[in-house]
Amino acid sequence: MRCKGFTLLEATLALSVGALILVSLTNVFQSTRAGWKVANYKSDMTQHARVAVSRMTSELRYATRLTLDGGNLVEFETNNLLDSDKMTTETIRYSLNPPYIERSVNGGAINFVAGGVNTSVSDLLFQPLKIDAGGDLVPLVAGDPVSLAVAVQIHLTLSDPDSNRFEVVSLARMRNL
Repeated sequence: MRCKGFTLLEATLALSVGALILVSLTNVFQSTRAGWKVANYKSDMTQHARVAVSRMTSELRYATRLTLDGGNLVEFETNNLLDSDKMTTETIRYSLNPPYIERSVNGGAINFVAGGVNTSVSDLLFQPLKIDAGGDLVPLVAGDPVSLAVAVQIHLTLSDPDSNRFEVVSLARMRNL
């Protein structure tokens, strides 16, 4: 008469198949989690770059005087209406000091606009643009005065320790020059 149950071989085989399935599921979970972390990190890096460029673009739109120095430093004046009858002028300066973009107002305290512990600003370029004879925006050439600039193209490149790079390009058309 035969006893009901599993043989040692059947039990060992069932445990081996179960362990193999468990290891496979663990590997899938870990790779999915690692991919999610990378995607989340890239999303944060993208958001930081967009916020920085958006701020620079919106402030440059109202520039009344523009000074560029070497491509990665811009200084400009804007008029601020504090009260209904009082207009003040602010001098705003953006510069690249790796790994940060620095911003100061009227020569005061420096604020960091972008860059940090895990993300660094690897490149920042301010390219002044003028309108050519055909009505197109083209870069200023050597010898052109900055006063011809009607817009500034901002090119920002962020990088991380894993050599991931993200670039944002924006165009600020200046309304007051």
